[in-house]
Amino acid sequence: MFKVKPLARLLGFYIGPQAGTMMWHGPVTKYKDRINDIKRGCAAIALNCHTYNTRIVPVFSYVSQLAPLPNTLHELFGMCSAIRAPNALRESDYYALHKIGGPKFRSISASCAAALFRTSLVTVTSWPLWIQQLEECAKQCLPYVQHSTGIISPPHWDTDPIALNLKNAYNGFPNSPKWAEGGALLINKLLTLNNNKPIKPGDKFVQCKSGLQKLAYNVLMNSHYNLDFHKHMKERISTLFHPFILNWNNIQFDSCISALQPFNSGNVMKVIKTWMNAWTTSSRMGGAHHIYPCLFGCSDVTDRLGHYIECPRLFTLWKYMHRNLSIHATKRWGLCSPSKSDIMHICCVFSAYHATSAHVKQNHEIFGTLDQSKQLLISSQRRTWSSFAEAYDATARDFEISSPKYTLANIIQWHVSYEGNNFYNGWRTFPRIP
Repeated sequence: MFKVKPLARLLGFYIGPQAGTMMWHGPVTKYKDRINDIKRGCAAIALNCHTYNTRIVPVFSYVSQLAPLPNTLHELFGMCSAIRAPNALRESDYYALHKIGGPKFRSISASCAAALFRTSLVTVTSWPLWIQQLEECAKQCLPYVQHSTGIISPPHWDTDPIALNLKNAYNGFPNSPKWAEGGALLINKLLTLNNNKPIKPGDKFVQCKSGLQKLAYNVLMNSHYNLDFHKHMKERISTLFHPFILNWNNIQFDSCISALQPFNSGNVMKVIKTWMNAWTTSSRMGGAHHIYPCLFGCSDVTDRLGHYIECPRLFTLWKYMHRNLSIHATKRWGLCSPSKSDIMHICCVFSAYHATSAHVKQNHEIFGTLDQSKQLLISSQRRTWSSFAEAYDATARDFEISSPKYTLANIIQWHVSYEGNNFYNGWRTFPRIP
């Protein structure tokens, strides 16, 4: 007695009429588990990205040699988790982060396509004979209506034959909207390297060609993920400053990007997240999360970055911690030829806000009461201000810069002093968006 099953596992691959239901089950499950491990680990962004590239992307490498990656896999889920950000960047933007000092991500889908292409040329070179066998069997066994359209496998099989996967990769993925253009460029490049001689699977040229999979990966990446990241950042920043209109002719954005180069990827991402409206505010995250009012005490405004760009109370607290802070929003948020010090203090504000936000969420029974739906109580404001100042000072010490010691008495004394009144009156009457 033996049982007939619709699929079976052989050397790590599933074969049979329903192999497609299980072919990627193992890698995808492992992918989700390791992403959740990253989220629970709370490690530095640089370490998260290293883990992503070395422990998550390779999960798909074995199966991808013979089967194309399913379209249902969304890489954004993993990359958002690695940099701990909401969905504020396009998929193409993640692969451009390293050009401005951020972490460098490897693409799972491009890696899988490159592996399949290499297999079709170098590793498994007998697939043309398999195609001939399938075509002959299809001619004899399949209905004419199906065979006449080029189908070479029974319709009850939920995936294409392995031989057909290799054939499509060898031909440059002509049926893939994502990789067809890159595949054509890749084939043309190989033909050029081979003096325009046709390349067959297993040819001496490809057997001797080192780095074939790396070449395929680079060509596919350059052809598909080539959106203008700088332009997208400008659009996001303009939206963030709405209803104010930014004059980009007076903003040297390239110099802003250049100012990020001395910093590590973690600090660069703090600035990028700020410019891209990717703070994890309660309004930004939404969903089932409680939406708080301004964490610094403003009334009738929600906890969102668009408000904090011009929040007078955040500005007051930031000015106390950094006495040289500009009254111009574009200057203090790093959009007017920022100095190294400007970038450091933006990182300090980013860290201080998120520490304050975490404190508020951990003490929801204090900050989430009904009488604080429009504005935090004075007692709650004192807590958030103290939490912000403490986290700001801790981050400033990491940069080896000093900041005034925060106490309620100190900031009141600063307010009633000549310096405090002078800056506050000037801030109220000065155009804040130059």
